[in-house]
Amino acid sequence: ALYNKKGWLKRISRGVYLPVPLNSENSDVVAEEPFAIAQKLFAPCYIGGANAANYWDLTEQIFRTVTVMTEKKLINRKQRLAGTEYVLHTLKPDYFFGLKTVWLSDTKVKISDPTRTLVDMLMFPQFCGGVQFSEDVLKEYFRSKYKNIELLIEYLDRAGNGAALKRLGFLLEINFQN
Repeated sequence: ALYNKKGWLKRISRGVYLPVPLNSENSDVVAEEPFAIAQKLFAPCYIGGANAANYWDLTEQIFRTVTVMTEKKLINRKQRLAGTEYVLHTLKPDYFFGLKTVWLSDTKVKISDPTRTLVDMLMFPQFCGGVQFSEDVLKEYFRSKYKNIELLIEYLDRAGNGAALKRLGFLLEINFQN
């Protein structure tokens, strides 16, 4: 609290502070690693959607918002913290599979693996950039080293989401008719 009062730390949430650069003229800070902040604030959670697609090089698009899949039931689904907008989606614990742990800013962060990222985009296109973006990621997934059809089918089966399976069928039909 003393460092916060002196302007050396900026409180972004209860118990979570960011250092203010010494050469900063004010206490407005932008997080260097917003995924690590999400892990601290919304755990159990993982980074998904377009952010995960970008992390795995399935898209070159960079999004200003961070998509966080969490088990927490939150009223405020959009939160702006340290200059970053977080979009939060509550999922049942059964949906927490197909995740990888990566180190970012000395913090373990869970992120959906490439196949799980695609499944999330098929299940929740409205959270993940829309159907057109999901189609672009699907094409890139099939061109990438991550392509694993057996795992994709396993994840879709485990998710038990009929709409995701129908979206995949539709996208495959319009893109790979030959």
